[in-house]
Amino acid sequence: MSTIYVSVTDMKNARRAKLKDVPFVVRTTGGAATQSMGLLAAIYISKKLGRPFQVQHYPLSTGGYYPLGIGPLLNDNELYQESSENSKIEDYSGLAVGELLEPFEVKNNYSAYDRIVVALTRLGIDKYVNQFRMIWHIDGSFNRMRRTPYRVKVVSPKSKGYFPFVDKDVIEDLRVRFQKAKLPSIFGDDRTSDSRKRPDVVIHVRLGDKRRAFARPDLGGAVNGIVDPISYLDILEREGFLASEDIYVVSDDPEGAKRLLSEVGINAKLNDIQGDLWEDLALMSRSKVVLCPWSTVPQLSAVCLSGTATRFYYPSTAGDGVPPGWHWRQTNVNFYDAIYLPQDHRLYVTPYESIKASHKIYEVKKR
Repeated sequence: MSTIYVSVTDMKNARRAKLKDVPFVVRTTGGAATQSMGLLAAIYISKKLGRPFQVQHYPLSTGGYYPLGIGPLLNDNELYQESSENSKIEDYSGLAVGELLEPFEVKNNYSAYDRIVVALTRLGIDKYVNQFRMIWHIDGSFNRMRRTPYRVKVVSPKSKGYFPFVDKDVIEDLRVRFQKAKLPSIFGDDRTSDSRKRPDVVIHVRLGDKRRAFARPDLGGAVNGIVDPISYLDILEREGFLASEDIYVVSDDPEGAKRLLSEVGINAKLNDIQGDLWEDLALMSRSKVVLCPWSTVPQLSAVCLSGTATRFYYPSTAGDGVPPGWHWRQTNVNFYDAIYLPQDHRLYVTPYESIKASHKIYEVKKR
């Protein structure tokens, strides 16, 4: 009887063939811009591995309620399911988008398995255990994303999250998804064909749950501080737009953001179409200059506008003075030293309520 020898390469190829059509799961958290950053990572990994993916969204994991907002951008069979999460809240229907959960609303009665996972995380060895389970943490590292193993089952952002990166094939894939979903272009390709306003400057002001940055230190504290708009005056002067009448502000609280800018003498207009993140990003894409807070919204915009003439100004550090945990080098992104509002500023003590009109895109689940 003859002996059949099977090479290691043949065994690897056989395993790959079995997984070729098996989707890996990409976990997403946060609002639609953060979800989009996860989608960019999913597209990159999918193209690299030659395997399909499915998005599993965790609507409560950031301490606030953010349901799936990128449904229209997903192709058939790319949505896994929304996670039920470890929360006492089982019915989301009464929650407003962006509404913060109080600490008592999250269970602390962990199982023995959960306690082991928490202990391993504190020791910094959880990622080695998860590698055996084929859960791959990106954790703000392009190298880790690039080295995602073929047998991966789950891709997770972990603590440092997904991050901005430029890949032409990935951006083109996202562009096609926007076109199929009939969403406004955020890629700067409508500069010559779109008759709508092309502003000199768009300022993105992130307020929302940042109002409770210090009242809820469990949500990050100073890291979530609000940029003092006085930081923008020098940039506007350098760019020659300090006296411009074509400065616009986009925000999750447009009126509040407009008042904040006016306190330092910046007179800004509001977007004609409000409450739609994609329309805000489209306005950014037509602008000459975009002034940014520490937020994934301008990160997404800058990535999609890579190679265009739009100039972005992004904070070199978060509110706690710490730079990002990932490296971001892009020709159209300039870093500035942001000043953050002091802890006793009125915005931090004003009661925060999510503005429903600012979150219209979450009403569309799937195209």
